[in-house]
Amino acid sequence: MSTYIAASYSSQKSNQGAFSFRSIIKNDQTADGLTLLEWLNNNELISLHNHNTDGTTHSLSFSLAGPASDYFPLLRSIILLGLPNSFTLNAAVQSRSFNLQWKEPKEPEVRNYLVKVLDLISAEIRFKQVLRKVIANQEKFEKEERLLFNSL
Repeated sequence: MSTYIAASYSSQKSNQGAFSFRSIIKNDQTADGLTLLEWLNNNELISLHNHNTDGTTHSLSFSLAGPASDYFPLLRSIILLGLPNSFTLNAAVQSRSFNLQWKEPKEPEVRNYLVKVLDLISAEIRFKQVLRKVIANQEKFEKEERLLFNSL
């Protein structure tokens, strides 16, 4: 998790020249130093169901958890757009889960792919949260505007 500092300038006359600083937390889905299973276990968007190993071949099933569970169709669509040839990832529509199979030497490639795809899901979740707030603020503003207009 990274913390970024953002400055905002207040245009009020009493606070001219004053900047207010606030920290912004951004979830980085980096998988540096973690195995694929460690990263998946630490990821709040994923719920692991089982993991099997047969020598150098691994398979596991997972589903989206928490706020990401509503994004099964989006993740399924992203996966259907195309995968690298080094692993297989199939969606089970009935159980709303995914089955992943890969060979041991290809684990970094699988991890990098999942990091990128789940970053897209995280960005979509964040976008919808912000959009809901913007719409709520707009509705509140319009309601206040109507009340002010009616009071005139």
